[in-house]
This record gives sequence, structure tokens and C-alpha cells, in this order.
Amino acid sequence: MAAIIAMVFGVYQYEVKRQQQIDDARIQVEIGIMQFKQKDYEGALQTLRATPEVGIQDWRNPYYQGVSLVQLNNYEEAVVALEEAWSLNQADEDIPFALAVAYFKLGNLSLAKSYFHAVTKLNPENADAKGLMDIMANLERIQPGETAADVTPPDESKEDTSQ
Repeated sequence: MAAIIAMVFGVYQYEVKRQQQIDDARIQVEIGIMQFKQKDYEGALQTLRATPEVGIQDWRNPYYQGVSLVQLNNYEEAVVALEEAWSLNQADEDIPFALAVAYFKLGNLSLAKSYFHAVTKLNPENADAKGLMDIMANLERIQPGETAADVTPPDESKEDTSQ
């Protein structure tokens, strides 16, 4: 009987310790988010990266790591973190928006457009995503040797016959 009580007590202690670790990890994520909102991107990144992995699947940790990395112009690492956040949460339009920006900065217009499209699927009213998709479509029409100023937007290419 004493062995059973000792075993049950051991399991209880393990669960209490594990719950404390989970609570501490959640608090650390909140601190990292607060640092990000205060524009302390280096501090946020450091805090979020130091968050112990204790079995919680909080999409906010990789998301805020990714957007901190975007702010620090480290787009290659940003897409890795943001892709992880996207795999954990495909309902928040901010994640594909950040991915689209990062891929655009890396020069991958195709992936950037696809993530902006994902934003508009989640929120058809997102004017920023729509506008940026239009800009990228215009950029794709630029031929080698041309500049953006050389490309006539589609609506302006028609002659005005109203005169």
C-alpha cells in the first residue's frame, strides 16, 4: 500500500511541476510579445527563443519570432519561424501577411502572392493584401531591362476616346 501511495504522490508531483513549467513558458511568451509591441525586436527574439519547449503548441511564439526577424531584416530565418506559426494556426490573417512580406523581401513574388491570396481568403476586405497583390502583378509584367516606371498600368493602357 505504501508503494502505491508513493507512486501516486510521485505522479502528482510530476504533474504539478509540469504544469508550472507550462505556466512559466506561457508567461515568457507573453513577455516576448510585450517586448515586440514595445519595438524591442532583439529582446523579443531573445526572450521567445529562450522559452522552454514543454509540450505547448503556442503559434504566437514562432509568429512573434518571425515578425521580429522581419523587423530586423532577417527574412530567411523569418520565413522558417512564420511557416511554423502558419502550420500551427491557419486562421489568423496576420501570419500569411507576414509570410508574404518576408517572401517579397526575398524576391519570391510567386510565394508572396500566394500568401497574400491566403490573406484575402481569410479576410476578403483586407485592402492592404489586395493592393500589394496588384503591385506584384504589375512587377511581374516588367520585362528584363524595363523599370516599374516603364510599365503602363492596365487601366491606363486604353486610349481615352471620350474627347
